[in-house]
Amino acid sequence: MFLTTPTIEELKILDMPSLIDMLAYQTNLHIQLLKSEGLSNTTKTCRECINNIQAAIEMKRELEKNSTDTGSDISFTQDTTPIDPMP
Repeated sequence: MFLTTPTIEELKILDMPSLIDMLAYQTNLHIQLLKSEGLSNTTKTCRECINNIQAAIEMKRELEKNSTDTGSDISFTQDTTPIDPMP
């Protein structure tokens, strides 16, 4: 658990594997807290952290998707070099 919930802006600077690990850890923690405490301020804070991590992951996915789409306007030309037929 964090002392304060990280903001989406703070989370966006992390790499995707770190975010996925954090999401798994916080999700497991949230489940354990729900079992032991029920709905409490701690579980609500944990859930807020999960929501922020998910938002950061989604933003990174969109950024990656948009950056790969920029290459779609590349045109290819067919090689017109004649090939000698087999004798």
